[in-house]
Amino acid sequence: EITPARLSQRVTERVQQLTSAIYDILNCRGIIRIDYIITEGDKINMLEINTTPGMTATSLLPQEAAEVGVPYGDLCEKLIEISLKNFKA
Repeated sequence: EITPARLSQRVTERVQQLTSAIYDILNCRGIIRIDYIITEGDKINMLEINTTPGMTATSLLPQEAAEVGVPYGDLCEKLIEISLKNFKA
């Protein structure tokens, strides 16, 4: 895995659009991870949706957060806030 992925701006934006649409269609809450493979001609192939992505220091989500300047502790706090907001007793 390479974080961030080595994709063109166009492909990056398309993957982000697809991921957002899938998230909304499936009525997801909190964090998910959608895995893709980009093949020749920039064809985007979705592999799987992971509704419980890993949270170890070497997992993708903490790596991605660190890449945009979000420390691990802040990421955990934000996830707790989101979970409490979406919690329905």
